[in-house]
Amino acid sequence: MEAARHALLDQYEAAGTGGLRDLAGALVRPLATKLADHDGGPEFLQIYAEILDRTAGPPGSLASMTRWRALVDPWLEPEAVRLHRRYTAIVHSAVELGRRARTGPHTDDRLFISYLVDVVTAILSAPVSGETRRLADERDQVVGRSGTPTGRGGRTTPA
Repeated sequence: MEAARHALLDQYEAAGTGGLRDLAGALVRPLATKLADHDGGPEFLQIYAEILDRTAGPPGSLASMTRWRALVDPWLEPEAVRLHRRYTAIVHSAVELGRRARTGPHTDDRLFISYLVDVVTAILSAPVSGETRRLADERDQVVGRSGTPTGRGGRTTPA
């Protein structure tokens, strides 16, 4: 998956005219190949989705994910970055692929994968509402940079 994601990111950079949907595809498509992998692929997707849904993020050591994040950043409004929109897209794609893997095998996953790329593109490109901006500003007035509320112990969630 790491090599496949790097190859898609190489194509994106070489084209010089790619869009956000191409980057969404670079997130989704390498994982989606596991749907048809009869050597534990569907099980991998289910476990991966479960881990991402329960932890604070995907494995940070994957160079392709670090590269993907850097290429996606210019497409996002600053508020979306502040609210961890990339992470939302990562978790959504993993959970949906895990769900698909549980209901398979399917004869053809192309429509599902294409639609998932569309949805991830929408997640990344959706505008942040005025209400959400206001609430994030209010939260940031109470929460210090460390993520701990001022004057209280404990951890806060990003959004």
